[in-house]
Amino acid sequence: MAAQEIRNLYFDIDAPKQLMVVTSAEVVKYALNVFFETKIFFINEIANL
Repeated sequence: MAAQEIRNLYFDIDAPKQLMVVTSAEVVKYALNVFFETKIFFINEIANL
């Protein structure tokens, strides 16, 4: 099973892990990208003051 292979690959990394379906992972990825872009936009606007 692919999920077990991924677990084995990341077993030694001491970080939280979340197993999810592809569509959920894509939504999380897009949400994080929007969040980071918003942070960058905000800092750039502050720098332009």
